Amino acid sequence: MPWRRKPDEDDLDRELKSHLDLEAQERREAGMPLEEARYAAQRTLGNQTLLKEAVREIWGADTFGRLRQDLRQASRMLRKSPGFTLAAVATLALGIGANTAMFGVVNAILLRPLPFREPDRLIAAWSDAVHQQASLVILRNGSRTTEYAAYSGNTEFNLTGQGEPARLAGSLVSANLLSVFGEPPLLGRGFENGEDTPGRDRVVILSYAIWQQRFRGDPNIVGRTITLDEIDRQVVGVMSPSFRFPTPATEIWVPVHIDRREDGNYFWVYNLNIVGRLRPGITPQQAQAELRTFIPQIRDSFPWKMWPDFGMKTKIISLQESLVGDVRTRLLVLLAAVGLVLLIACANVANLLLASGTSRQKEISVRTALGASHSRIVRQLLTESLLLAFAGGGLGLLLAFALGGLFRHVLPADLPQLAGAGMDLQILGFTAAMSLATGLGFGAFPALRFSRADLQGSLKSDDRTSSGTRSRQRLSTALVAFEIALGVVVVIGAGLLARSFWGLINVSTGLRTAHTLTALVTPNPSLCKVVPRCAAFYEEALDRARALPGVEAAAAVNPLPFTAAFGGAAVELEGHPLLPGHPASSLWASTVTPEYFATMGIPILAGRGFRASDGVGAEPVVLVTAATAQRWWPGQNPIGKHLKYTWLKEWRTVVGVVGNTLDASLAGDPDWLEGHFYVPFTQAPLNIAPRMTLLVKTAGDPLLTAEPLRQLVAAIRPDVPVSQIRSMEEVISDSLTTPRSTMWLLFSFAALALLLSSVGIYAVVAYTVAQRTREIGIRMALGARAQEIVRGILGRSLMVTGAGLAMGIAGAFAATRVLRSFLFHVTATDTVTFVAMPLALLAVAMLATYVPARRASRVDPAVTLRYE
Repeated sequence: MPWRRKPDEDDLDRELKSHLDLEAQERREAGMPLEEARYAAQRTLGNQTLLKEAVREIWGADTFGRLRQDLRQASRMLRKSPGFTLAAVATLALGIGANTAMFGVVNAILLRPLPFREPDRLIAAWSDAVHQQASLVILRNGSRTTEYAAYSGNTEFNLTGQGEPARLAGSLVSANLLSVFGEPPLLGRGFENGEDTPGRDRVVILSYAIWQQRFRGDPNIVGRTITLDEIDRQVVGVMSPSFRFPTPATEIWVPVHIDRREDGNYFWVYNLNIVGRLRPGITPQQAQAELRTFIPQIRDSFPWKMWPDFGMKTKIISLQESLVGDVRTRLLVLLAAVGLVLLIACANVANLLLASGTSRQKEISVRTALGASHSRIVRQLLTESLLLAFAGGGLGLLLAFALGGLFRHVLPADLPQLAGAGMDLQILGFTAAMSLATGLGFGAFPALRFSRADLQGSLKSDDRTSSGTRSRQRLSTALVAFEIALGVVVVIGAGLLARSFWGLINVSTGLRTAHTLTALVTPNPSLCKVVPRCAAFYEEALDRARALPGVEAAAAVNPLPFTAAFGGAAVELEGHPLLPGHPASSLWASTVTPEYFATMGIPILAGRGFRASDGVGAEPVVLVTAATAQRWWPGQNPIGKHLKYTWLKEWRTVVGVVGNTLDASLAGDPDWLEGHFYVPFTQAPLNIAPRMTLLVKTAGDPLLTAEPLRQLVAAIRPDVPVSQIRSMEEVISDSLTTPRSTMWLLFSFAALALLLSSVGIYAVVAYTVAQRTREIGIRMALGARAQEIVRGILGRSLMVTGAGLAMGIAGAFAATRVLRSFLFHVTATDTVTFVAMPLALLAVAMLATYVPARRASRVDPAVTLRYE
């Protein structure tokens, strides 16, 4: 231990001297001359420095002293080669910094436990049978394994009576949700049992952010009444800043209105997410087995016959898994990609160490001749590698601070716990562990190799011609091929995502979106209880919008294409009767004003469009897309056919066929959608019609119309909020946040891999050329031309690069399979990408080779030979 008394070095010297004297005395007594006896005794005793080292190892008392000595020696050696040190530290900082920043995101979203009490016991029920109020009531009342609760995200409320009307993002929750999560409010109380039933549900809990921003942190907010959607609700609590469930955008929590008498909401609206807390001693498997026993009871509770396989896919998953969803695969792909970048960085530094080690071969041989042991040499070289690694790790940690903020900005803001991604003890520990592993990884082989130096060969031979140098060059070449192979895997993956994203942004939507402003208008429920009054409001708003300077057309739609708003509807179509016990067909339903098709450039292909006469009391009508008509009535005239919402009795007549459009996503409609139809606003069901998005087509910049549009709505109805004002191009861009962020991050990692690979190639070629200066000078003196020198160096590099490309392409064929679910109209083995990306890397490699090759061709043979 460091505090133990160190053994006396003088005693050790005296003991060795006594051994030497005794040995010499024996030889003198045998008749050997004095000087010869002393030399013979020294040869018998051996290297005294090594003996002292061995004794100290046995004592174990100088460990810290040797460590200090190794660190001092390592820092001296690194200071002697500032160019090498800076290159190695910068390379490692890039690799470690990028990995640390990416791990910070992965740790926050995938690894860090949810910020709730005993998060490992929180589960989510996944099934087509447990997303409505009827299921919640049955599970909450009957389960013995789990305390079930529910929530619904993407709910919005009009806040009025507090100055300018505002649209608040909220979540409908069961009364016991906060108690299930174990999250008490910062102020006030949570919801009490029964406060999600009629007559007791007029309460609300505020988020910390909205309390501070809208209510200015009023300490007396609890007990106050606020008006949401024209319903007075009492504020009973304010949540802490850390509670951001289900999304960071949630501003209020309102109890679910559970009323068995409202069949439509109670049975048919599948907007609840069922979660729960496992009771003590219960496993997820037990909870899942119990949940499946409730499926028949849930199915039989419906007032209509459900399909036979209803609820057969029911399963229990962890709450964290349910919140993360398919983000897990994307993040793991990015983490793997940045891990490959670190491997490339390690290969680069290993090559640098091999190059620097050649010049230190004689130094190591001298140290060995003076008595340094093999283990001591290895320890010294590893100390230098670790010093480099931790210097790179420290600089990489600073880089990770900047990259972490960039990653959080690029990634979708609604990722769970993304806001909590940052530096903490786990990240520091990860960086330290990665620095240690990196230092050992790139330093171990060079250390072992150079520590086994050929003593006589190293002291006598010319480094540039020794067989050891040639073997090191072969090893450097193999490392370069390894770098290129890793780089190929990363750039091919990035190329696939780039081609996929290019296809997404260039897909034909069937809509004319240029110079179009969108604004969500949400009248209070009382205004639209009477359809003509609601229609008159929108008609007046659109008429005034058309009169604004620079406005060419105006219309309204719900839902707005390419937003998260749900537009699916269960329908029955003529000629395709809905069979009892079978699920209804789901089609995308758009509620529009008559001008929508002209405003968005959607052609009427057959029949007619909507008219002002298609109002209340007129024959219910619809328009269908050409693809929908072909799917449901192939070879028939769709005009005059009929369809209806399954929960309504009236049939609607198809009066026109319009061009095909994309509405749900640029990647196409999900599999469960089987068509698309349009309903005139004045004939839409009351639960669909009130919320509409205004579309204003302008001659110039549409955002210049934003404030006048807001003012004209306020002039008509001061209590109607206008929110989410964006251009249509911005709407489409926002819908691409997830694929764009994945593509850009992977593309950035590919660029970094390309940079490090090119630097590695350049360094090895430059070093090899420097070692061959004498040979090149002799060849040029004998008549070799500069072009031949360049061609020879490029040819050798081409062979190495080709081998790396071949290995990388083979690895990419296997690795890119995980990207299949992220690709759009591009296969995971896309030929163009698998050819173009390696060719691009080949071009970079040849450029990195050409620079030192060109320099070598300018060698002056006379100067070189004179120096030699």
